[in-house]
Amino acid sequence: MEKKSLRLLITEDCNLSCEYCCNKLKESEAKFQYISFSDAGKIIPMYNALCISGGEPLLNKGAVHNFLLLAQHYDIPTYLYTNGLLITYSDVDFMLKEFTGINIGIHNENQQEYFLKYVPELLTLDNVKFCVQDIKVSKYANLLHKDKLKLWKMDDCFNNVDTEDWFIIK
Repeated sequence: MEKKSLRLLITEDCNLSCEYCCNKLKESEAKFQYISFSDAGKIIPMYNALCISGGEPLLNKGAVHNFLLLAQHYDIPTYLYTNGLLITYSDVDFMLKEFTGINIGIHNENQQEYFLKYVPELLTLDNVKFCVQDIKVSKYANLLHKDKLKLWKMDDCFNNVDTEDWFIIK
């Protein structure tokens, strides 16, 4: 049997409240399994990739960094899913350059301004993609770096049951 990806929700808390959040949908609830912090660290080697997510995972930057280091120890590609609004200059050098990929969900018009003003380096990192829900892309027609734009559909939240296990840190 081929190894799956591990989607690890560091926290269910978020600094945004998006009405279309996959985590809030009943269809997602059945996918979630609960796991302790220490047990999550033990199962990482069983997977072919680690996707660190949340809520907003950067509400606990220490846990994000620790899981990144564990995945690097096992040479497992590691991806961060974030809204990016808690990223600072120091985060870019401290850990963000170390991720295989960073998917920044664009949820409102103010996010682009935030990145340009506070962390413009994000726009230049090769491992960063900006994720926009396909039905909302027209709202972000002026988004810079269209080559970094990644569209997603709501169904994408549910089409990965055979390739991904979802765990929430409790």
